[in-house]
Amino acid sequence: MLPFQLRYPVAARDELDKAEAWLAAKISGRWNMRFGGFMAARDRATHRRIQAISLIASFESDADRRVFARDFLYTELPVDAAPTTTLDPAVEQPAAAVAPPPSEPPTIDAPVIEATRPARPDDKPPTVPAGGKLFDFKA
Repeated sequence: MLPFQLRYPVAARDELDKAEAWLAAKISGRWNMRFGGFMAARDRATHRRIQAISLIASFESDADRRVFARDFLYTELPVDAAPTTTLDPAVEQPAAAVAPPPSEPPTIDAPVIEATRPARPDDKPPTVPAGGKLFDFKA
């Protein structure tokens, strides 16, 4: 039995595969991932309470559990976190870092070319056929 557990809600079923792939690549100690049932969560779009699927990640060491929480779930565990911790599903995850807009718009130096003639001098306006219909759908 692995002593350190972390239970957290997921939005979709494929999150289990993503978490297992990340754990296999990044965690050196023993770990286990399993379905944790359903838990009450808050929908980020409508802010209504919903039933969310939860996963339970078990770890051999607390350091591995903290690395998983920080690098995969983007949350920090408290220093005095219990060995079995359930993340609060109502807490929003941080948005991806976005570069701030520039203080001034960039200046583009490009030469201006004057047109010597109209783009299409031979274009003529469309004329209506003799029957008065552009399309004959009975044909």
